Amino acid sequence: MCQECWAGDGREVVGRVPLCGLGDRTGVRTQAVECFDVCEGDSVTVVRPSPQGRRAGGRPGWLRETHDPDVLDAVASWLEAGGPGVADMPDLVALHAFTPPRRVRVVHEE
Repeated sequence: MCQECWAGDGREVVGRVPLCGLGDRTGVRTQAVECFDVCEGDSVTVVRPSPQGRRAGGRPGWLRETHDPDVLDAVASWLEAGGPGVADMPDLVALHAFTPPRRVRVVHEE
């Protein structure tokens, strides 16, 4: 997830706190990155598939604007169900999905 982007408007702390707690809620590992360079004014979260999900053909899910509590709950439920490749992306989460440029995917999906 984005560490501090949010277009420099001071919302970083508000947005990062619930996202950083997502790992505690779901038991998955979270990792902050310096910059994905695709935020266009809001935070970006990448949900990588587990090894099981990757074997099942799961690909990373790129999400924007995930700081809303309802969206966070939907992301947490998706992760608890197995995430990409194991469980279908919830409709609410899908509304926040996007495809970044290939140059960004190559760097961050490895």
